[in-house]
Amino acid sequence: MDIEVLLSTMNLRNKEELIKLIRKMNIKTNVLIINQITEKIPIWNYEEGNIRLYSYLEKGLSKSRNKALDKAKGEILVFADDDIQYRDNYAETILNAYNNKKDADIIAFNIETVGDRKARKQKSHKINWITAMQIQSTQITLRKNFIDNINIRFNELFGSGSIYTMGEENIFLYDCLKEKRKLYCIDKDIGKVIHKKSNWFKGYTNNFFISEGAVFYEISKKFYIILIIQYAIRKRKLYKTENSFINSIKYMLKGATSYARYKKLRGISKYNSSNI
Repeated sequence: MDIEVLLSTMNLRNKEELIKLIRKMNIKTNVLIINQITEKIPIWNYEEGNIRLYSYLEKGLSKSRNKALDKAKGEILVFADDDIQYRDNYAETILNAYNNKKDADIIAFNIETVGDRKARKQKSHKINWITAMQIQSTQITLRKNFIDNINIRFNELFGSGSIYTMGEENIFLYDCLKEKRKLYCIDKDIGKVIHKKSNWFKGYTNNFFISEGAVFYEISKKFYIILIIQYAIRKRKLYKTENSFINSIKYMLKGATSYARYKKLRGISKYNSSNI
């Protein structure tokens, strides 16, 4: 099996910046870079050795992930952001996990986090409807043949640079669970990330809860109200200094209903926001 890292980044200007980034990230396998351009710089593509880069004049993390999935060639695909530094043995760790889990469609690994927004360290388990909410996109690896055989992509209305700024990976994992795919989490560390200022998290504002409510509605149109209430209770210690319990529920419900109305009015397909 060969590994291909699917790297989402922005505004790389030339080959020198590209090579510098790959070295900083310690990428030693094949890598596919989706370079979204939002500044006044040329559109450029690049291919040499184990590196492929495609540039697009657009923004949106889910759009980037989907383009990477469409262009990927590796047998095992690894989602990456440009602030990760991979361990020297990341490829061996990933391959060993798939060799041990022959039935796995997706395996999530731990990424050590440094900074204020530390990710929860996961123990080895089979990912379920609860733990799917705890996984971040850069922990996710998957078999390409599985994603080629089913029509699952990231919902482009969600994620950094989109209307709703979070939750794209959780929706993706829930869609996989609905298709009865085999998802695992392995307690092995494949990299480290130092969280700097977030592009999307501005605190527990009303807009944050609107996005969260939209995520819950997309995950389950039947149980989204229960998901909203449990979140408001479970996360109260985190947001209580910035927002109230009642307000959090109010704006999550607002997000859910406005998202449902928006999709209906625009006739938006599940995975493509090109008609927004």
